Amino acid sequence: MSTLTAMRRLFLIICLTFMPLLQGCGSSSDPSPMSMNSGGGCRPEDLKNGPVMKNLELAVNDNTGDTTSAKAWIAPGARHGIIFVTGIDGGFLEPADQIYTRTAESFYHQCVSSIFVTYRAPGNVPGNVKMSVADARSAIDHLKGLGINKMAIVGWSFGGAVISHTSAEVPEIATVIGFAPQGLYAEPIAQLRQSQSLLVFYSYDDENVAYTESQFLFDKAPGNIKKEAYPLSGYNHALDGTSRKIEPVFHNWLKDNLLN
Repeated sequence: MSTLTAMRRLFLIICLTFMPLLQGCGSSSDPSPMSMNSGGGCRPEDLKNGPVMKNLELAVNDNTGDTTSAKAWIAPGARHGIIFVTGIDGGFLEPADQIYTRTAESFYHQCVSSIFVTYRAPGNVPGNVKMSVADARSAIDHLKGLGINKMAIVGWSFGGAVISHTSAEVPEIATVIGFAPQGLYAEPIAQLRQSQSLLVFYSYDDENVAYTESQFLFDKAPGNIKKEAYPLSGYNHALDGTSRKIEPVFHNWLKDNLLN
């Protein structure tokens, strides 16, 4: 047998022995489990069994040692979040036919985590606004700790003051949404960054907070940001019965200004 033939046979043996191993390790057409999900994060297909609402006690970072209560819908691996705050009476009261809960549940399936945080001291005085902003920031800190770095903040009535202060302080807040928001103590809305946006819903027939306060907040926001107002007629301060009209607007706004 010639030397050339022997070399060919040896080469064939090497190929048959080692090529399957090489293909299994290096072929781009057959990625390993690690390469298929190397980015980690949240996948909507993994959230079919949710959402599950959990009650939390959040530490408030204002040197008081206090905690504040919250409801949370946490999507594992989410990178976007929503913070909800209520009105002057505190607790977990929601506007627009319980629009907070429905939004949290809906956006959970789009890999968005939500926290509805309460106030330790609800009430329309400057000191209580400051405390309530700290409460909102406790929810923000919790989301940051989960790796979330882009958020929306949503407030009703007295919450207009809270979302104005909080969004001016926190650059991770991409968009601000007010439901019949008050203009009192809301002056920091003028400090919104160009990267932030504002959406306001209000009723001309609001019996509690005059619609002019919502207009004040809207007008006070910088002219170079994206902002829209959605006025309504014939509805009360809680915007009861408006959900069919405003929920599609609200959700599309979140998709455009939070998820994109």
